[in-house]
Amino acid sequence: MSSKNIKQHNSYDISLLQSKAYRMVKTKINEALEKSDISATDWAILGALESADEPLLFGELAESAGVTAPRITIVVNNLKNKGWVSIKMDSSDSRRKRVALSKKGKNFIKSTEKKVQSVIQDFFSDIPAKQTEYYFKVLEKISEKHI
Repeated sequence: MSSKNIKQHNSYDISLLQSKAYRMVKTKINEALEKSDISATDWAILGALESADEPLLFGELAESAGVTAPRITIVVNNLKNKGWVSIKMDSSDSRRKRVALSKKGKNFIKSTEKKVQSVIQDFFSDIPAKQTEYYFKVLEKISEKHI
């Protein structure tokens, strides 16, 4: 859909569709994560750490998950208490802290990802693969925009 096609839709319809889709996907993911006693935000943080080439700064994690600095501190401390992450001082600046996945955290991600992936696949099963792939590409493009 080009920007010209967007004009064919009311802005409130776009907003409603986006909100409804977000709630539906989030609900399914939360249901899968609930069994593992973890929130979607916690899961996003663990995923960011898993995808990173090196331990991340608190600020990098906050930006990645779209949460505030105070919120990221709470989330990271919660994950540390569960043994899934470790916090270390940055080697170039001792005022900055880096967060890394622990072995226990990596194992948790591996087992939990299978469960969540199964729920996601089931949720999208009645949508053709090509449309699902396009949906994810659009989400990626939207998330790359800076507000």
